[in-house]
Amino acid sequence: MKKAALVLTVILGLFFISGAFAAEVQTGVLCSAIVDKGCEGVDTAFPADVGRIYAHTRIVGMDAGGSVVHRWIYKDQTMAEVTLGVGGPDWRTWSSKTIDPLWTGQWKVQIVDGGDGTVMETLEFTLGE
Repeated sequence: MKKAALVLTVILGLFFISGAFAAEVQTGVLCSAIVDKGCEGVDTAFPADVGRIYAHTRIVGMDAGGSVVHRWIYKDQTMAEVTLGVGGPDWRTWSSKTIDPLWTGQWKVQIVDGGDGTVMETLEFTLGE
């Protein structure tokens, strides 16, 4: 019985060390509106006159008190970084960026772990093309 408990402890320890229980982006989408905490107008291509775009993410496996950063990037230049608190192990959150109609082309939003700076996921979209 003691051997079985020791083996289980070692296996669980390896999972934690390997990051098997690490925080992750369960879903990440871009949209033109947030309604009732969800995305409407989900897309990866938006008209130049959209005005504002939202990045909506569902983070799982992160403890309350953690954070993620939505890094909005256009032509390899960071246009905004929005730090968002995480309130529990299954958490939805979003940020938005006002978009100038002249900023056409490829964009990306990096979802970054606020604790260690790891890019967890990258969402990409095109404006006005």
